[in-house]
Amino acid sequence: MQPTSSAQSRDDSLGEARFIDLHPTRPAVERRAVLRYAVELNVGVNSNHNFYEGLVRDMGVAGVFVATHRRHAIGEWLELCIGLPDGQEPVRAIGEVRWVREYSGEGGAEPGMGIMFRTVSAAHLARIAAFLSCREPLLYDD
Repeated sequence: MQPTSSAQSRDDSLGEARFIDLHPTRPAVERRAVLRYAVELNVGVNSNHNFYEGLVRDMGVAGVFVATHRRHAIGEWLELCIGLPDGQEPVRAIGEVRWVREYSGEGGAEPGMGIMFRTVSAAHLARIAAFLSCREPLLYDD
């Protein structure tokens, strides 16, 4: 799936959401290149094969975690339609599946996938940043 002409490419200077372990004794939240925030937002996910609705469980300006049992391949591009509680149209973006967490059946972490934004308009990115600005970042265990 290729980006649509109506969306602008995201500024790559935001980088990929990843850990940079320069100081292993510092809290994990300080090592994360792009902060993530706990949210519960409705999302529509469209791939080359299907469309379904799910939940965004955490979000940052570089991407989202979508809780789902549906499997997508790492590297697959998906269209996302995320409803923010600001009364405006949903945020639309194209993202790439960067990692997948399978269902474990043992009460572990929720299954789903981490999606990095590849294409999102500047206006939608600004709305995401404004929405996240009044939330506390997630803390990650080492």
